[in-house]
Amino acid sequence: MWLLKSVGPKLVPFFKTVALYFVLFQDKNPPSIFCCIFKCLPIVSLMLFVLLHGMSFSIYYRYSRRILIGLIFSCLGDAFLVWKKTYFIHGMVMFAIAQAAYARAFGWRPFNPYAATVLAVFCGVSSSYVTAGMDANSGILFYMVIVYGVLICTMAWRAVARVQFFDDLWTWTKLCSCAGSILFIISDFMIAIDKFRHPVPYAHTLIMSTYYAAQLLISLSVVDSQAEELLVLTQTKYPTQQQEQLQQPTHEHNDSDDNNSSSSSQDNEEKINELNQRTQQQQQQQQ
Repeated sequence: MWLLKSVGPKLVPFFKTVALYFVLFQDKNPPSIFCCIFKCLPIVSLMLFVLLHGMSFSIYYRYSRRILIGLIFSCLGDAFLVWKKTYFIHGMVMFAIAQAAYARAFGWRPFNPYAATVLAVFCGVSSSYVTAGMDANSGILFYMVIVYGVLICTMAWRAVARVQFFDDLWTWTKLCSCAGSILFIISDFMIAIDKFRHPVPYAHTLIMSTYYAAQLLISLSVVDSQAEELLVLTQTKYPTQQQEQLQQPTHEHNDSDDNNSSSSSQDNEEKINELNQRTQQQQQQQQ
């Protein structure tokens, strides 16, 4: 309940602008400045959402800064793709930078090779499927599709790797970024199929709804990012002290073992001396 009260009001502009965009503009509408403005407004509202959760140049806000950078370049990509027949490559470049910013925000630990393998296979299969439908004279666009596929799958890999169910190291914000990255892949994959392979039914509605949902979920991941950064910094700043604390009982145990071993050796020496004295006494009595 507290989450809805704190986060919900800040998302009202996003939901209103998304509703306005779908009501006013459909797939068949010609490109225009007004279409560009209304298409970018939901992303601008998400930028404000990130800023309202705090922003500074301190290390505690580096996650929020990187998400904000991703949103800025996504907004630029949206603007270019309004005129996609002319500026499609420009839009891809903007979104490629956004994916790199998101991946950098999600970090590179833990590694999670299983998620990396699954997404690498998906990247290879999907890129082969999409590029097979491209013209022979596509030129740089052919390579751009491959590079962008690698970037978005890398971003999704890092988002999925953050969710650690088995170690109980997951939060609802990490789940949001994970789900958002998967929706981002679905949205962009539909764009590629619709452009290079065959028309997708209800393409505009499906692509934009999954895209806005993806950006919303990724933006929600900044809610507890400051606490997460503080936890990471604490773990990396005091590793030696933690190791000493963990090893301290072992040292105490080793010291007690040494004391026990020394006392037991003294007891053994005393017993040996007693036996020697007894044998000497017996020999004297026999003589």
